[in-house]
Amino acid sequence: MNTDERLDRLTGVVETLAGTVTTHDSIITAHDSIIEALARAASAHSLSIEAHDRQIGALLKLAEESQIAIDKLRESSADLERRWQAYLNTLRRQ
Repeated sequence: MNTDERLDRLTGVVETLAGTVTTHDSIITAHDSIIEALARAASAHSLSIEAHDRQIGALLKLAEESQIAIDKLRESSADLERRWQAYLNTLRRQ
């Protein structure tokens, strides 16, 4: 193989490598786009989770307030029942 043939072969190899690099660059660009889309989706998902956490927190607070109100109603009901019983006891004595 003479020098010209070697140069032609080497030129072919370099051209093939250049084409491969271009293809890889296109693949990397596509992957970068996919990664950016996934990052945006993860960010949106994170915001959604934060919103749900706030909603759950508000529901827990409401449940606690409701339980406090229920406890007060039970106490009031028990007090009213005691008072009513005391009143009824006064009627029986008469």
